[in-house]
Amino acid sequence: MTKDWVMIASHRQNRPQMPKDWCPFCPGSGKVPDNYDVYKYDNDFPALSLTPPTPDDVANDFFRVAPAYGKCEVVLYSPDHHGALTYLLEHTDVSLDIGCLWLNFPPNEWLAQREDNTTNELFLEQLRRRNIRTRTVLAGDSFLCGGVGVKVLSAPEDYRDYPNINSTSLILKLRFPCREVLFLGDFDVFAQEEYLKKHGTEELACDVVQMAHHGQGGVDRAFYELIKPKYCLY
Repeated sequence: MTKDWVMIASHRQNRPQMPKDWCPFCPGSGKVPDNYDVYKYDNDFPALSLTPPTPDDVANDFFRVAPAYGKCEVVLYSPDHHGALTYLLEHTDVSLDIGCLWLNFPPNEWLAQREDNTTNELFLEQLRRRNIRTRTVLAGDSFLCGGVGVKVLSAPEDYRDYPNINSTSLILKLRFPCREVLFLGDFDVFAQEEYLKKHGTEELACDVVQMAHHGQGGVDRAFYELIKPKYCLY
């Protein structure tokens, strides 16, 4: 129906349940060395294979089957599991090739009245320490990233209008050659109504939407009906 190939990997259900206090990605856990910068290894339970088995003979006029040829790898970008960008900037000497960081952060005064703004201040301090340039993104901005078009549909201009941090989330629309994907971040009902008043519905339609706030307690059903996606991710 969608002309997309779908991988069905039922054998991945046989993956073992890991003990609560053990992680296979920690340094020294077995396949992972004690020290590394970036490390990759073959997935133990891959959905694809370089020598795939013959698929079940279930093809018909409605859909086709094909061998699941390919390779699945695990790529570890840091040995530090607390490796949020702020922590990595503060605790690692690895050179990060960041030409310019696009962001839209609330003023510290606004944030201090609503959230713990310690992380925000630490992050900005690390950017200054590493001389990483920043640019504030605004609604209407667009740019290319690896050949993918990115457009900012919503970004706060006056934070005094917003009651909480979730309401200030950006909306990004990514344009691929054959698909448009909408990212709603942590958008909530307040932000939804503000967006519709300022921008209307013209640019909301897309093929795939990343549902707001993990699909829980974000925007309401009416907003998704305006988006009219083929697929919802949460």
